[in-house]
Amino acid sequence: MKKTFYRTKVFNLAVRILIVLSPLVLFVSAYFGAIIAEKHSSIPSCITFNFLGFYCPACGMTRSVIALMHGDILLSIRQNAMIVVFLVIGLIFYIWYILRLLGVKFRLGICNRKFLYGILILWFVYGISRNFIPFIAPI
Repeated sequence: MKKTFYRTKVFNLAVRILIVLSPLVLFVSAYFGAIIAEKHSSIPSCITFNFLGFYCPACGMTRSVIALMHGDILLSIRQNAMIVVFLVIGLIFYIWYILRLLGVKFRLGICNRKFLYGILILWFVYGISRNFIPFIAPI
């Protein structure tokens, strides 16, 4: 069998390095994106809110990330509380992958359909309820 580039040790090492460095790249790009968005006030408005007049589950997510990059955690949660859920899930997957690279093998309990469906239902209920409860609507 012919060895392709995708099956070489160099490629696997490069992929591992990229995955290990990806949070740093994501943080730096989000930070500079927050600075640029704040400086130029070019935060796009929500298409769902503009056309239908109600908040979608993702409304306020951009402003939430910008507030988080500026260190204002409470404003970030106020804009969209689901950012906390997504960050925690992302952090769990990242730690799981790093531990796998180090040789620690264990089964991750959140890698199943029930958990995924639960998160989707939670996000859907949150999106609907924020239209009726003004306290959780984005600012």
